[in-house]
Amino acid sequence: MCGKRAVRCGYQSGKQRWKCRPCKKVFFWKRKDVRKRSERKLFDRWLTDYQSLSSVAKKKNVHRTTLTRRFKNIWIEVKQNTSLKTEEPTVLLLDGLYISGDCVVLIVFDGISNKPLLWGFAKRENFCNWLNILNRIKSSNISVRGIVSDGQKGLILALKTIFPHIPHQRCMAHVVRLSLAWLTMKPKTEAGILLRKLILLLHKIKTKEEAKTWIDSHAKWRETFNDFLKEKSINPLTGYRWYTHRKLRAVNSLINRALPNLFIFLEDSMIPSTTNKVEGGINAPLVELLHRHRGTNIFRQKILVCAYLNKRKE
Repeated sequence: MCGKRAVRCGYQSGKQRWKCRPCKKVFFWKRKDVRKRSERKLFDRWLTDYQSLSSVAKKKNVHRTTLTRRFKNIWIEVKQNTSLKTEEPTVLLLDGLYISGDCVVLIVFDGISNKPLLWGFAKRENFCNWLNILNRIKSSNISVRGIVSDGQKGLILALKTIFPHIPHQRCMAHVVRLSLAWLTMKPKTEAGILLRKLILLLHKIKTKEEAKTWIDSHAKWRETFNDFLKEKSINPLTGYRWYTHRKLRAVNSLINRALPNLFIFLEDSMIPSTTNKVEGGINAPLVELLHRHRGTNIFRQKILVCAYLNKRKE
């Protein structure tokens, strides 16, 4: 079949047929670029749109092993979108998500455009790894209006190193969630009951006056129960001593560390009080996708993360 003297010969399954005059054979023209492009769209749909490989294969009327073979070379084509451009000053929402025991994806989210701005993979969420991410932000000359984070120690130190003068909002949701977990649903002491009531009021603060009232109330609580928090227990056999109310002391310490950065969102309406846009908008769907594709190796899990974040970015 030469195909040089082919003529149109109707349609079959919605595709144009051709007929070669010399050899009288009917065939379809196949374009490798079109097939490759359609396979890439099919791959992205399966990877990021919550469809199982079997359901995608059924729609294409092929076996799932056929798709697995076709997708084999596409895995290495997915790369991180490295363009860092914003038209106006942005608010950065920073968070880390562990995708395995020794791999975490560090995400920088643009709170103005509601899109992922940058991300990177590391073994641990620590000072050095966050420093590398923030250095890339600074070197791209992006104008940063404010920063919101969950208060991870290495991240805070990196922020003080790279962006010492940028307003930093401590994620209020993390403070409330962790405090309530330590205090439990029904505290046994008066100090715990009163502190839990104060913690539940945090999300209701909308003005500077309400924030000042809350800070004064917490200072009064701390002064009232100062001696109570210093109580210690002792083991009569070993003589070992420890603080009796360790959970209460932990909550008090958490609030004291977060307090300088807890109400920055009241100074600028564009700065959110939480990192919920990342937690619910990025992390939660990403965790569900990773669970759907469970069993894949860490290399392909990283590719899945990049494909999903690229899609959200575009």
